[in-house]
Amino acid sequence: MADVAKRAAPSYFNKGNAYFFLKDYQRAADSYKKALKGNPHSKDYHFNIANARLELKELDAAIYHFKTVVELDKEQTYANSEAALSALASIYQDHLKDSKRALKVYRELLKRFPDNQSAKDAI
Repeated sequence: MADVAKRAAPSYFNKGNAYFFLKDYQRAADSYKKALKGNPHSKDYHFNIANARLELKELDAAIYHFKTVVELDKEQTYANSEAALSALASIYQDHLKDSKRALKVYRELLKRFPDNQSAKDAI
C-alpha cells in the first residue's frame, strides 16, 4: 500500500496545484494531503498544503505545515524556507496578533536569511 501511495503522490500534488490555481483551496488541500501520505517528508507538499490551509483560514494547520517545511530544511537549501518563515511571522503578527511569536520568527528568519528586508523592518 505504501508503494502505491508513494507512486501516486506526484499526481496528487499536481492535482492540488491545479485546484489551487483555480482557487479551489479545499480540493487543493485534500489533494496535497493525499500526496503527503506518499511522501510525508516532502517540503514542497508541506509548503503547498500550508498555503492552501492559509487561504482557507485554517491557521493551526497552516502553521503546522509551514513549521514542518522549516524543520525539514536542516541544510537550509530549500528555496521556500524563507517564504515559509515569512508566512509564519505574518500569521502570528497579522492574523493572531501575537507580536511576541512573530518577533521570534522574524529573528529566526534573519538568522537564516540575513538579507530578508521584511524581517529587518519588523525588528
